[in-house]
Amino acid sequence: MTISLSIPLWILSAFPIVFLIGVMVARNWPASKAAPVTLCITIVSAVVFFRMNLPAVAVESGKGIWSAVSILLVVWPALLLYELSTQVQAFQVLRRSLDRFTAHKLMQIVLLGWIFPSFLQGITGFGVAVAVGAPLLVSIGVAPLWSVVIVLLCHSWGGTFGTLAIAWQALLTQVNVSEDTAAMAALIACILIWLYNFAAGVLLAWFYGKWAAVKEGFPVILLISVIQGGGQLLFSQINSTISCFLPACISMLVAAAACRTPKYHRKWELESGIMTSAPEQSTDGKTISFLQALFPYIVLTVLAIACLLIPPLNQLLKQWRVGFPFPASITGYGYETPAEACFSPLTPLTFAGTFLMFSVVIGCLYYGKIGVITGKSLGLIWKRTVQKAASSSVAILSLLVLSRIMSSSGQIYVLSRGIAQILGSAYLFVAPLVGMVGSFVTSSNMSSNILFGSFQTQMAEFIGLNASLLMGAQTAGGVIGTAFAPGNVILGTSTTGLSGQEGKIIRKVLPVALAMALIDGLLILVFGKCGFPFGTL
Repeated sequence: MTISLSIPLWILSAFPIVFLIGVMVARNWPASKAAPVTLCITIVSAVVFFRMNLPAVAVESGKGIWSAVSILLVVWPALLLYELSTQVQAFQVLRRSLDRFTAHKLMQIVLLGWIFPSFLQGITGFGVAVAVGAPLLVSIGVAPLWSVVIVLLCHSWGGTFGTLAIAWQALLTQVNVSEDTAAMAALIACILIWLYNFAAGVLLAWFYGKWAAVKEGFPVILLISVIQGGGQLLFSQINSTISCFLPACISMLVAAAACRTPKYHRKWELESGIMTSAPEQSTDGKTISFLQALFPYIVLTVLAIACLLIPPLNQLLKQWRVGFPFPASITGYGYETPAEACFSPLTPLTFAGTFLMFSVVIGCLYYGKIGVITGKSLGLIWKRTVQKAASSSVAILSLLVLSRIMSSSGQIYVLSRGIAQILGSAYLFVAPLVGMVGSFVTSSNMSSNILFGSFQTQMAEFIGLNASLLMGAQTAGGVIGTAFAPGNVILGTSTTGLSGQEGKIIRKVLPVALAMALIDGLLILVFGKCGFPFGTL
């Protein structure tokens, strides 16, 4: 291979990423505009400066499109499920049912600001947890600004393995590692995410009532964090698809049980700077019961558990695999991408999007039977889904193709090799910051993993470390970045009447995010220098 590591070529390799960040942050371009333009720049650079021929561009574009399809088949059903629940007023029912569980104000905030958004993140992702959770907190008297801050911090622990592990799968599609390496990367990521999860729970109590609230809520915060963070760590080694979703479900049940105990069922309230008066709740229209409101999510839970956790059924369903062969490609510099006999195969019957779609269909049939939705309602649900999913679909498609072309043209190789020569092993400390910046720019840990997954694994190769260390750092940093990503912040402000105040939200969350990213960087540096205490890197 004769590809140069010259300064001009390194600048050219960095330009697409710098341009993408610049136009989104400085020029406020949406991802649906920034990603296609950056893709065009990347293709031109790959052909002109990195000597990638047009047939190779076509092959890598095909890989990117196929990878995007597997992601979009989750995005669309996830948004359909959310819009279905909105149409039948399921979230209003859940809110009105809260007082039946507890009169303990801190527990109410924990339930609506941490537990329920985590559950939504486990299933849907894509900002749904913020859009739903923040107004629910407002409904019980939390100030709008603090409602958005709390949900942003407390839901984002599910940014890697939530949405049935779509961000994790996106990372794996960008790298070529063994199953053992992937499992170790998941373990490292989950340890870092668990630390973040616990810190977010403690901060929630601190925001409400400083040390008095931390002391009052510490037992349940610790228990919930063990279930969510520890459960995610455990299940990530068994089946990553449910490693966030199932602990989030269990934490809901445990939190509900805790609310029935004398300590957390009694009326308990503090004067707090984050509270205002709760707005009146409307009771207009036909209402459904608590279980009816949860019906599609119950269906989803049963499907996911049955198809993924019953080994004989799982093995049977996994026999149907869909994938496509792709030929090898090589650039004029001799940078080669090997052929793929079956690139990124999809197993439709154990696929997250299939579970989500079945839940939507069964939910529609059930709600139609009990008379809470009509044919006209279904039209509205579809219309709102298309409006929300169209632009994100363009961005995801462009980013997947962009990532494949950057990787196969040698741009990622040149970029990572140059940084490795400058920083050496000290890069370990800033690795989580790379993932965080990626999530901040794209408002998605999935997109961050797409952009920087190959970069991180090549950095590990240059430094001489197992790829699992930097894969874990990448996606754990991405989790932190989703807590103050502009796209997520906008979803929160738009549903709580704070449009235009996104800067105030980011200023509240940013110090926490930076502190956690630096702590993660320190741990990654220690693991790299001194060894990982829970396995061999």
